[in-house]
This record gives sequence, C-alpha cells and structure tokens, in this order.
Amino acid sequence: MKTTLNQIQTRSPDPALWRKLLRNLGKSRADDEALAITTILESNGLDDALWCLRAVEEHQQTMRLFAVACARSVKLMNNDPLGLAAVDVAERYAFGRATYPEMTDARDAVYAALDAKNRAGTAGFTWDSVVCVVTEADAWDAARNVSFASALEVARFDGRTETMLTAQMDHVELLKVILQAAPCAESGRGPLPSRP
Repeated sequence: MKTTLNQIQTRSPDPALWRKLLRNLGKSRADDEALAITTILESNGLDDALWCLRAVEEHQQTMRLFAVACARSVKLMNNDPLGLAAVDVAERYAFGRATYPEMTDARDAVYAALDAKNRAGTAGFTWDSVVCVVTEADAWDAARNVSFASALEVARFDGRTETMLTAQMDHVELLKVILQAAPCAESGRGPLPSRP
C-alpha cells in the first residue's frame, strides 16, 4: 500500500511528524514519488504510519482490519462470546458485509454487558479494546485507540510495563501483515492475523 509525500501533505500532517518523515527519507520537500506505508512505519513508527495511511484512498478498510486484529490479539477476549461477536461485526463492517446500524447494535450490547459486569465487579481487561473497535465511526480513531487499549490490557493482565512495549511491537508486525494482505481484501475475507 503506497502514498506520496504530496498526498500526505494535503492532509496537513503534524509538523513534527512531517519533519521527522522528511529527515528519515533524506528529503527537503514533498514530491510524487511512491512511498510505501511500511517505509513510514519503519522510519516514523506505528502512530505516524497510521496517520499517514489516511492519505491512501482505501485506508478505511485497512485501518478497521488493523483495529480488529489488535482487539483479537488480547488473548483473554477469546473466552468472551460477546466480545468476539462485537469484533466479528467490526470485521464484517470493514468488508462491507455489516451495516453501521449493526455496528451500533454491537456497541450497545457491549456497553450493556460492560455496565452489568462493572456493577458485578467482574469486568475483564479486554473490554477497552472491544469498546473502541465497535464505537469508533472513524477507522483511524478505531485503529489508534484499539492499538493503545489492547497493548495496555495485555500489560495490565501481565502486570509488567515492558509487556506493553512488546504488544506495541507486535502491533507493528500486525500492520505489516495487513498492509501486505490488503490486495486480498477485495475477495471478501482476507487473511487476518490473530483470528482464533
């Protein structure tokens, strides 16, 4: 998946992101040379790559699938049928096989279950990423928020700060896989990492 510096510039990037990207590419200004999102990922990191992905026409689906993969990477969620169902709705939505009202129904079900679990004192760590994946209308918000929430959940469960850094590095690898699989998405159900 590729973009150009000119396309990124039209999205008004943060000045720090822009300077870092130009410096890492050895350039002084924008141009129309094809630029792989994976190059941005390696030079600037995950957050900047996700932001720059907005300059790619088909970015909504890629970001939504990344959010789904991040949510699924939280192993505790694999034991929660409602969480899995909500993430499945988000995946179907990414492929155009679920409607926005279905997403809001999934969101409402997650909120109701979360409210009941909170009242009972049994809310699990996986709910932050599940809530993000079904509540964010904008795919960029979903990708960014789920990536952070799921890494935080893994660290909370493990009890070690360094686990969050490991989870974030895993998310870099997840995004690489999804970017490579993007052309397969046209066929319906592309390969997604972390699918149970």
